Amino acid sequence: EGEVQVPGIYQFEPGETLRQVINRASGLTAQAYVYGAEFMRDSVRSQQQSNLDNLIRRLESQQRNVSEKAAANAGERTDQVRVQLEQQKENLQQQIERLRELRSKGRVALELDPDKALNAIDKLALIPDLPLEDGDMLIVPAQPGFVTVMGHVNNENSYLFRPNMTVGDALDRA
Repeated sequence: EGEVQVPGIYQFEPGETLRQVINRASGLTAQAYVYGAEFMRDSVRSQQQSNLDNLIRRLESQQRNVSEKAAANAGERTDQVRVQLEQQKENLQQQIERLRELRSKGRVALELDPDKALNAIDKLALIPDLPLEDGDMLIVPAQPGFVTVMGHVNNENSYLFRPNMTVGDALDRA
C-alpha cells in the first residue's frame, strides 16, 4: 500500500523477497518515504499477541498475590500500608485493562539507515531482501513535508522539512 507504483495484493513464489515483489509492482514512487515504511507479518503478530497475553497473565497473578497478602495480614497492617496495597492493586488492575485493549499489529522493524534513506537515489535498494510469508503487508508512506518538535522546548511546533535540516536545526527553531 501507499507510495508503490502499482499498489495491490500480489502472489509470490516460494523464496521471493520483499524487494523483488516491490520491483514487480513497478517500484516505489518518487514521493516514497522508505524510512517510514511499515512491514507487518501474521506470524509475528501471533507471537507478539501471545507475549502480550502472557504479560497479562503474569500481572493478574501478581495482582492476586497482592490481594492475598492484604487479606492474610489485614489485622497486622497499618492504615498507611493498607492504602499502599490498595493503590498497588488498583494500579495493576488499570495496567491489565489497558493491556487487554491492545492488539498486536505484527510490525517488523526493517532497520533502515536513516542517512541512506534520506539521500538514496535508488530507494528500492534500501529495502532488505526479506523472504516473504503469506499475509505479509507493506505500507510505504509519502515523504513528510514537515517536522514536528514536541516535548520540553519553548515552542512546540511543526516546521517545513528541508533536505539539509538537522535535528539541532529543528530544536533551535523550537
